[in-house]
Amino acid sequence: MRILYGLLAVACVAVAVRFIWAGLQEWRGGGGRPLSRDGFLVDEQTRAGWDRSGLIMGLVAVFIAVMLADAGIINFNDPVRTEVLVFAAAVVGLVICVGLYSTILFFNRPKFLVPPRHRGELGAFAAQRRQREGRHAR
Repeated sequence: MRILYGLLAVACVAVAVRFIWAGLQEWRGGGGRPLSRDGFLVDEQTRAGWDRSGLIMGLVAVFIAVMLADAGIINFNDPVRTEVLVFAAAVVGLVICVGLYSTILFFNRPKFLVPPRHRGELGAFAAQRRQREGRHAR
């Protein structure tokens, strides 16, 4: 079981590197849509939200990797306090990052976490509402 946790942790680190790299590209103004090249099952607003929140998604993957690695080394019958604290800190970090990811995706807030070139865009909720209102006005 420990090997499985280790392999999953390594996979999460690979995903984290991809998201963080794409997020840095967005912050540097690299152009394009590095995380959402295809439109599989989502609309344009959601894809734009993914691109705005690449760094935060990378941090989510890092926290999941830490939790998996910690679960792989912990002795569940007699856990060491440090291991439990590391796991708890990773859970808290994960919850905070998921909350930040949601606010960036849906509301494009807080602005200081949104790449500068995307700060003027609408969040997914506001963009979908505007699109619906435009359809009804015709």
